[in-house]
Amino acid sequence: MNSTIDSGLEEVTEGAQKRGVISSHRAWILLWGALLFSGAAGLINQVVWQRALKVSLGGSETISAMIVVLVFLAGIGSGSVWMACRVRAFGSSTRVLCTVEFSIAAVNILICFLLSADISESIYSFQRVALGLGIPIRWLYALGAFLVLFIPCFLMGTTIPLASQVCQRELGSKDPNVLNRLYALNTFGSVAGSLVGLAVLVPHFGQSKALLAAAALNCFAGVTLLFMPRKDRSALNGNPDSTPPELVSSPGSMCTNRSSAVVILAFGFGLCALWYEMFLYRAIAMAYEPLPLVFSTVLTGYLVFWSLGVWASSKIKNKSNLSQMSFFLCIVSEVVALYFLSADAARASIFSWKDGAWFVLKKAPYFFPCFFFGLLYGETLKKIVRLWGRDVAWFGAWNTVGACAGIVLATIAGYEVSLPTMLFLQWLGLMALAAVYQRMQSAEAEHEVNARLGTNVPALSCALVAVATFLSSQLLPSTPNADGSLSLYGRDGVIIVDSQRNVIWDGLWHSKLSKDDDHVGTYNWALAVDPILAHSASSKIREALVIGVGSGITLGTLAKLDTVERIDAYDINQTLKRLLHAFPEGTLHVATHPKVGLIWQDGRSGLALNSQQYDLITQQPLYLKQAGSSILLSKEYFQLVSKRLKPDGVFCVYANGTPAQAMSVRQTASEVFPYVVVLHSGYQVLLSRQPISISPEQVEERLKNSGKLWDEIRGYQSRLGPAGWRQYLKNYHLPLAGPVATISDDFPIVEYPRHLEALLAKHSFREDLPWPKFP
Repeated sequence: MNSTIDSGLEEVTEGAQKRGVISSHRAWILLWGALLFSGAAGLINQVVWQRALKVSLGGSETISAMIVVLVFLAGIGSGSVWMACRVRAFGSSTRVLCTVEFSIAAVNILICFLLSADISESIYSFQRVALGLGIPIRWLYALGAFLVLFIPCFLMGTTIPLASQVCQRELGSKDPNVLNRLYALNTFGSVAGSLVGLAVLVPHFGQSKALLAAAALNCFAGVTLLFMPRKDRSALNGNPDSTPPELVSSPGSMCTNRSSAVVILAFGFGLCALWYEMFLYRAIAMAYEPLPLVFSTVLTGYLVFWSLGVWASSKIKNKSNLSQMSFFLCIVSEVVALYFLSADAARASIFSWKDGAWFVLKKAPYFFPCFFFGLLYGETLKKIVRLWGRDVAWFGAWNTVGACAGIVLATIAGYEVSLPTMLFLQWLGLMALAAVYQRMQSAEAEHEVNARLGTNVPALSCALVAVATFLSSQLLPSTPNADGSLSLYGRDGVIIVDSQRNVIWDGLWHSKLSKDDDHVGTYNWALAVDPILAHSASSKIREALVIGVGSGITLGTLAKLDTVERIDAYDINQTLKRLLHAFPEGTLHVATHPKVGLIWQDGRSGLALNSQQYDLITQQPLYLKQAGSSILLSKEYFQLVSKRLKPDGVFCVYANGTPAQAMSVRQTASEVFPYVVVLHSGYQVLLSRQPISISPEQVEERLKNSGKLWDEIRGYQSRLGPAGWRQYLKNYHLPLAGPVATISDDFPIVEYPRHLEALLAKHSFREDLPWPKFP
């Protein structure tokens, strides 16, 4: 009888153990799945928030990106600190984490509604009042971003500490390597979010639906956590503020998680890693064009290799030497990346998520340093954790503070120097961190041998910096002025003027500086002349506006018109100040012209905040594939321009892109302006609320005017001859594709030429136009 009972008890016990194992495995799978969903949602939010806020709040691409990422990181860091102080008080961290995911989804839906609502006039009214009080526009941008984004980012910051606490307290894990895998999986989810967010969701569905997709992913994460089985730990439920000894991992050999050395390392890892990420943004954008997906691809590559480094650290057992040598290897890999970037002759563009994924694989040397940043982060983290939720939160918070510092310093200071110098400054920081890490290792009595070996790391790093500096000067292209060129570095972009006077802006050819009036007849010249020819002969052009100063050709040409009394000019790139002063004749002296008022601000914000109306507005060409170009081409923007034109005013815009992109600009403009004239093979568009014409007969009548500019136009007419002049004035009556090609703030389709072409082909619309030709 007893044996039968014992046998039955054994079967029950064995079955319970099997069910426990199955339940535990299911719990881990569900937790990892929730972290993947949460990570993807977080990065989709970040990339969409940056674009959406820039529309209403303004700012340069660099500055707006910096501010949004700063608010993003500051919110995450604040959430981590708050959770560090309270995570041990929760009876069920899983339940709290589930609540957080649903809360993020709810807040994101609210933000989506806020961004899609037409509150621009309210925002502009507030900005006018603030500017009247002397508050800088960038402070307003930062304040607006903070008010909109801080709460969801704060909630995001609590997720990793809570997940860490779930692993230790509720799933009973005692291996700190689990934390590295947790970070890696969450970051792999972020990889999908960064690449798919801009490459798939925004061009196919628009920004609002992309935010709703992110909210859905947070909901999926929350639902996943609802089905996660929990271990019955009565000790924890009885006293949630205590952690049983069996759940506390060994404290490791390093000092406590809030000691000065650990704080320096956490802060330093964040600073150096984000400094290098900012370096990649600039270097790769210059080499592969500043496309929307270039920035998404850089973020993807960074996250992939960082997460691989964190994952690799979970596989390393007591390899302190390898951790120390990672500093040395990180600098080596950065030297290699710098060389490959300078020698890379391949300039294939990135237009889809497949292009981005292939780029990350093919150009892996660019991202190798990110692997070592992740490795160092993971190695340090697993040595200092005891109470996982608390310690992960504190370490992550200091790392986030360092990341914020890295972004600010790289943008404010690093972008003002050359790329090799930018990396050299970061190497100094890495050497300092290597010294701190070595001192911490030296304090371990059981690792004295390893500590003595580690003392050579700073010395090796110093020697490497000297060698790298020499090699950079030998292997990189000639320094500025050595070949007659000039490089101007600034936080808003890099401008290079080569020996042939070509102005190259962030790797894209922009224009050519004038010499002996050879700018006459170029498209920059036409941007001033064409709207003058189309303007009503019964009224005079007295006030004009140029959006985009560029090389000054359009602005200087307009200034030659005798009737013009005032020309305002908006440009966001303050690096141009140095160009205008370095080449006064090549830029037609616009920096000192008495008629010209230069305003260093983005054109959209300038139009919104200034109610001045103009007789003529002309817009310097943006590369339509360039990130942010849709902000000055959307239907909402054209409506704003229409309000700033006088009743018979003329607006001129050049659609500098593919035929499909040019058609998209014409389609959008035709939905706002009732009168449209298309010139130069369909790429230049003249718009007005009153009838306009640029027929040869009317132009001949206007050419009877006297003045320097009219003499210049007549000279160009003679140079072209009758046939060439008729071709110059030819009006193109071209078909439109309908609303499917309309550019809006929510649907920036023009920035995705490949997707736009596929969309038009799907609607059986095809337009083959020759490229416009200027002498």
